[in-house]
Amino acid sequence: MFLFDLPEYLRDPGQIFTLETLQAAGVFHGGFIAAFVTAVVVMSRYKLPVLETMDVFAPGVAIGQAIGRLGCFAAGCCWGRECDLPWGVRFRFDFAAPVPLDKTLHPVQLYESAVNFLIFAVLYRMCGKEHRAGQVIGWYLVPYSTVRFIVEFFRVHEQSLVGPFSLTQWISLALLGLGAGMLLRVGRKPTALKTIAVQ
Repeated sequence: MFLFDLPEYLRDPGQIFTLETLQAAGVFHGGFIAAFVTAVVVMSRYKLPVLETMDVFAPGVAIGQAIGRLGCFAAGCCWGRECDLPWGVRFRFDFAAPVPLDKTLHPVQLYESAVNFLIFAVLYRMCGKEHRAGQVIGWYLVPYSTVRFIVEFFRVHEQSLVGPFSLTQWISLALLGLGAGMLLRVGRKPTALKTIAVQ
């Protein structure tokens, strides 16, 4: 979030420590990348198998996002572009976010939420069966990043373009590449199901 609005925060660094910034809730990709790095450090500290542990985390990340996007919809943030589709939505109040009122908008929050619920269901099922180490987290990154890249075309935000895409879309493409690389590189032998415990 700070990187997206860096010029504004450089002009007034005090904004970082305001209630308004705290209520902004940040940007998902920033939280995901920070959590990813932190998880790798913790897994290394406790000598946990990296790919297998990430596989266990993946369904929880997906359902957390699905619920989070319902929150975005309820708050009126992260809204979509105007549309004339029968499933378009109209917001009547802007208490939580400065969403355009009385205009028919793409419910992009619900698009993303629905896909994440579906991804959760698939990943949860995968975790209960034999699978290759890294396969579950890979199958989280590939579909989610693809959908997020597409949804950004229907969403209104203040990000400036970097070339043909927004910064969020470039991050989505990077995570898509990471997920695809993991799926291509995972071993061919299925991993046995086992409980991962911190000693």
